[in-house]
Amino acid sequence: MHSFILLVSLLSSLSSFANSLEPRHSKMIEMAISSQCGRMYSLDLINTKSTLLMRDNGNQIIGFISKFEGARRIDQGVFDYLEITVESTYADGYDHLARDWGLFSVDSVRCELK
Repeated sequence: MHSFILLVSLLSSLSSFANSLEPRHSKMIEMAISSQCGRMYSLDLINTKSTLLMRDNGNQIIGFISKFEGARRIDQGVFDYLEITVESTYADGYDHLARDWGLFSVDSVRCELK
């Protein structure tokens, strides 16, 4: 029962940032944070800034810098609170694996204790 409540709270906190980014992009960010920072108990998007990096013949590459606050469970009732910065990019093009337009990549993930 405890694991079910943990899963529901994790999914509800992840859905708070998934709505502001494209679903494939947010899933890629979620996987990168899990691999670099560990499994998060909660994860909240603070802000996302986008910058046009390059435009050529109508194609564009957009850079994103997203800031998150997360909590990682260390022990029963003990948490580490993190500030997480994720740099990612979007490029116009066709993603053959996803069979959809738009290529996303996560360039860096920085996890800092608060």
